[in-house]
Order: sequence, then structure tokens, then C-alpha cells
Amino acid sequence: MEDIIKVEHLVKHFKNVKAVDDISFSVKKGELFGFLGVNGAGKSTTINMLCTLFAPDQGKVTICGYELGKDNNAIRLRLGVVFQHNTLDDRLAIRQNLLSRAYLYEKDKSIIKKNLDMVCDTLDIGPLLDRQYRHLSGGQKRRCETCEYIITAQLPIRKSQLFWMF
Repeated sequence: MEDIIKVEHLVKHFKNVKAVDDISFSVKKGELFGFLGVNGAGKSTTINMLCTLFAPDQGKVTICGYELGKDNNAIRLRLGVVFQHNTLDDRLAIRQNLLSRAYLYEKDKSIIKKNLDMVCDTLDIGPLLDRQYRHLSGGQKRRCETCEYIITAQLPIRKSQLFWMF
């Protein structure tokens, strides 16, 4: 299976602090991958570099065959991030949250419904759709945030292109 992410000898300094110290790893297509480590280990800095928010001081990164530093716009169009902090609206039901985000990317209701149904089945959030976001547990909120990313990532990118082309 092909590498979807390949990181070789990645290094990042902030003044006298070595935030990321020569890390290398790869992620295969379809593989689930996560970073674990103590505070200050460089997890967020590494993710920020992969998302093109920080430039590495050294090393080589390829994402979906695109090279970091050369093909940043192409990389941004292929990435999605589920944030640690909540981004969905506390006052809305999950269905309203997901549909309002989906309509930013796609106007065809049949495509949106198909994607919503698929994601709800896959992540088992059907029973949560009519509940307000603020009444969910932390784990349920993460699943709904993940659903929001998956739904919008599978639809044609329109608004996000404008955001990254500044």
C-alpha cells in the first residue's frame, strides 16, 4: 500500500528551543495514525507543519504525493482537521450543524443526504442527529466533529479553496 504521508528527518526550532528533533514516519493509505507524547514533545508543531502553517527548518514531507514547501496549496486542498476544541454550534441539533456545513460545499440536496446517511451509519451517530450539540458527551462531540469533516471533505471544495488562496 502506498504512503499517503511521508516525513523524513523533520526538524523545527523556535529560537533556542528545538520543538521537533529529527522525526521520520510514514502513514499508509487507509491507516489510522495518531501522535502521543508528553506536553512539549512537538506533536502540535508537527501537525502545524503538515498542515502548512509552519515551515520546517529541515526535512522532507510529502502528502498525497505533494511536497511540503513546493505544493502547499495542493496539500491544503487534501487535508482536513478535527480540532481539539469544539467548532460546531452548541445551540443547534447535530443534523442542523452538519447540514449547514455541508451546504457551504454542495447545493445538491441528494448528494448531501447521501453523504450524511453514509457518515451517520459509519460513525453511528444516527441516534444523536436530533440532539443539541451542547447536550452530548465529549466523545460524542468528537464523533460529530469528525462527521462534519468527512461530509465536507467528500463534497466538491468551493469555499475552502477561497480561504486558502489568500
